[in-house]
Amino acid sequence: MKYFLVTTALICRGVLALAQSADLTAQIKLADSLLFSVGYNHCDTLVFENILSPDFEFWHDQSGITSGKRAFIASVRDGLCQLPYRARRVSIDTTIVVYPMYRNNILYAAVQHGEHHFYAMYSGKSPVRTSTARYTHIWLKQNDNWLLSRVISYNHIPNN
Repeated sequence: MKYFLVTTALICRGVLALAQSADLTAQIKLADSLLFSVGYNHCDTLVFENILSPDFEFWHDQSGITSGKRAFIASVRDGLCQLPYRARRVSIDTTIVVYPMYRNNILYAAVQHGEHHFYAMYSGKSPVRTSTARYTHIWLKQNDNWLLSRVISYNHIPNN
């Protein structure tokens, strides 16, 4: 009987952990969607004001480090949003993994890892995939909001 109770408790704990993990993944995917689907894909830099941490850092394997929220927003506004085409990022959903981070048993951050495709969207033409890359994001939980603190974007492979 004791074995049964211990086994049942462990199974319940595992199910609860999976449910919490699924909820966390859904929260991070939603935040990621706002960041990219609205901010990046539509050059709506106002989204970045609300979703990036003040000490945000962006590490890129081709363009180096961008330190600070203001510098990053300026680089998107003055670079990406000035291209002769509209850039589009599409996350490869099956590659996304989210890991919780705890301090004293309290969730304070999450690490998101995955792959994504980038496209050039020319008016009146089909999208052209320009590259595929990997990314790692560190999200900080502040109150009930997720703020993106660090991005590492790497292994960009051009699609020729």
